[in-house]
Amino acid sequence: MSSDPEYVQVWGDAVNPKHLWISVLLGAATGLGALLAAGAALRGTSVSPELQDGYSLLAGLLGCIVAAVVCAKLFPPKRTVREHALSPDEHQAAIQEIVAANGRGSTGALSPHAARELRSVGLHDAFARRQEVEP
Repeated sequence: MSSDPEYVQVWGDAVNPKHLWISVLLGAATGLGALLAAGAALRGTSVSPELQDGYSLLAGLLGCIVAAVVCAKLFPPKRTVREHALSPDEHQAAIQEIVAANGRGSTGALSPHAARELRSVGLHDAFARRQEVEP
């Protein structure tokens, strides 16, 4: 069993499913809790029922925002982003890493998202050339 967590693709980004579910549950609980608490607090006041519903929804949305901030602090991004041009040696090391991780060894076997990312960092053509040289 690998110690690296499995990731799933959500909106074009890789996320840890355990962190995703904790975040979803925390957001739902916080948002629903704020909505119900605001509804109960406004019940029996002189505020009209329509405004009570509106204020309750607003409180629910604020609860979701609080949950988002908490989850962002609990589960920070795992990526390390470096912005600099890669040297030819760094290109080759990155291609080696992709080949080792991909296992299939061809750009056609990459997902469309992975191919787009390779293009965005300028590695797709070098990866394809390598595959032409090494079957």
